[in-house]
Amino acid sequence: YKLKADSKKEVERAGWPAVIYDEELTMVDFESRTDLTPPANAEEFFSMILGYGSDYEFRKSAASRDDWVIPFKTHGQRGRMEVYNPYYKGVHVAGSCTLWYDKSGKMLRMEGSYQPINDFNVTPALTPNEAKEKMAMYLGVGVNDLDPQVIDDCYITFFPKAGRWQPRLCY
Repeated sequence: YKLKADSKKEVERAGWPAVIYDEELTMVDFESRTDLTPPANAEEFFSMILGYGSDYEFRKSAASRDDWVIPFKTHGQRGRMEVYNPYYKGVHVAGSCTLWYDKSGKMLRMEGSYQPINDFNVTPALTPNEAKEKMAMYLGVGVNDLDPQVIDDCYITFFPKAGRWQPRLCY
């Protein structure tokens, strides 16, 4: 789905250049300002730049790596990449946030996707079994023919509604 207007915006977050695309924070650049101190760690980034509330949690992913080639640096500079998956009220939110650090540990950039969610009900209307039955019926197959990992837990994703991206609870 695409919203009608191209909604890429260059903004600032706590003084740092950032990009918001379709209402989703997709990049914050910590290299462009020498008069500011970048966040010291992920927790400081999440509270200072994203300003997330107590309903949000960011869990470090196994995809995080030390000694990784930083894609936006020249000459193959290496650093650390930390990948975080957002959770809202304990439910996984589709997307992730990647933080890039240089070898000295200085945070360079955030890339990924972050959309704030406020006061969203995370109680599913269907049980996992009911969701599997509806999916099997929709696909015209038996429940046992579904990949067992198709529906293992609910998560939050975003779909457009009334010209804005709105959170939706999905299996």
